[in-house]
Amino acid sequence: MARGISFGVIAPPHPFEEARGMVLEAERLGFDSFWLSDDLQGSLEPLTVLAALAVEAQKIRLGTCVVDAQCRHPASLAQAAATVDIVSGGRLILGVGTGGFGMEYGFARVQNPVQRMRETVEVVNRLWTEQQVDYSGTCYRIKAPGLEPRPVQKPHPPIWIAANSPRSLRVAAELGDGWLPMITSPEGYREDLETIGRHAATGREPHVEPALLLHTNVAQSREASREVFEPAVRQTLLWLSGRPVERLGYGRPRSVSEIPSEAVDRLYAYGSPEDCVSRLEEFVESGVRHFILLIQPQHLALENLRTYAEKIIPSIR
Repeated sequence: MARGISFGVIAPPHPFEEARGMVLEAERLGFDSFWLSDDLQGSLEPLTVLAALAVEAQKIRLGTCVVDAQCRHPASLAQAAATVDIVSGGRLILGVGTGGFGMEYGFARVQNPVQRMRETVEVVNRLWTEQQVDYSGTCYRIKAPGLEPRPVQKPHPPIWIAANSPRSLRVAAELGDGWLPMITSPEGYREDLETIGRHAATGREPHVEPALLLHTNVAQSREASREVFEPAVRQTLLWLSGRPVERLGYGRPRSVSEIPSEAVDRLYAYGSPEDCVSRLEEFVESGVRHFILLIQPQHLALENLRTYAEKIIPSIR
């Protein structure tokens, strides 16, 4: 690992046995981290699952990618995350995002989700590290003792911020221990990382670990990979209102058919092992130091994981 490049993988937390099988295989193959998403629909609760997996997976770091700040009160989040850190012996990475995926379950949509994310991170940090917390923000007002027991990691488990917008990039710069964007080109990644550098707060630890949630698929050829990979990621781009495509200069698509194949090529890593190595090298040159692989389609995850470990990761490290 001469260049300090780390690799993780994200898996659905349901069914539990699939998540269990993947974390054990990822640890066996030498991956650095294992991540679960946060969604109220069709998913087990990720911090609970990570605590269970921590008992069996002994070395790999465990992360949330990412906790929904709109659906979690920071005090209960701080307690749950501290529990995972204790059970795992200090291996938690808490990924936090603006979220907003639980509105159909009665969570009120906030006017300023980035501000709520900011305050969530601030409160969690203070509950983990201070004896008495007196916090007055726009979203939360808390006057209470700091939480006990404390997490294992000192001063606290790292908090990584999911950020792609200008305002959330500022939060990552000022409060994050890591930055965790998704669906961007190497050029866009470099630009946003430079923005984080400009916003970094004076007087705080300057290191923000630059990560990337990367949708990927590896097959024998680019054509074979495209056939199974492209339909799924096109739907994801449309779900994101086409913003990553628009940033590339293609305009905002209104349907899957309006997404150019060239946009898919620039935003993802897919194809043969050589194709994937080439794309990952571009991201490394743009500053990525921790790749979190989202393998699509999911039924190929274990096969792809092994191919990455054997044919791709050695070339990047």
